[in-house]
Amino acid sequence: MEQQIRFRIGLVNRVVPHNQLLDHAVETAAEIAFNQAESLLATKRLAWQNLTEMNLEEVWKLENKEFAAAATLFPPPETP
Repeated sequence: MEQQIRFRIGLVNRVVPHNQLLDHAVETAAEIAFNQAESLLATKRLAWQNLTEMNLEEVWKLENKEFAAAATLFPPPETP
């Protein structure tokens, strides 16, 4: 039951049976590996910057600022 609580409050993004854990971990790693390097670096930087920040609202502000800046670097493709 603890796993469902962690999922509900956003600490994990998926709960899988133990015997499927490795398959799902490899799948998730592959998804992450295909992201742009800049976005992975930004995510890591934010995680380390906010590691000790206890104020969740402050973390959201910092992340929103970082992601807004990143969004300008990679505009969506134009539609014909």
